[in-house]
Amino acid sequence: MILCKKGKADEALARLHEIKQTLTVNEAKTRIRKVPEGQFDFLGYPFGRMHSKTSGKARRGMWPG
Repeated sequence: MILCKKGKADEALARLHEIKQTLTVNEAKTRIRKVPEGQFDFLGYPFGRMHSKTSGKARRGMWPG
């Protein structure tokens, strides 16, 4: 999982391809996800928009499992 700022995903993916000689990249599973608009699962845990129980403010993160 690579997290980056809005508008930098293509740059991060290009950099991944530059350094992948030291990594094994499964191209079939490699994709860009936008958070908080969407959500995704990683290693069985859902990630996406959450709201703080105390302040009610939205943030990005992982839901408790």
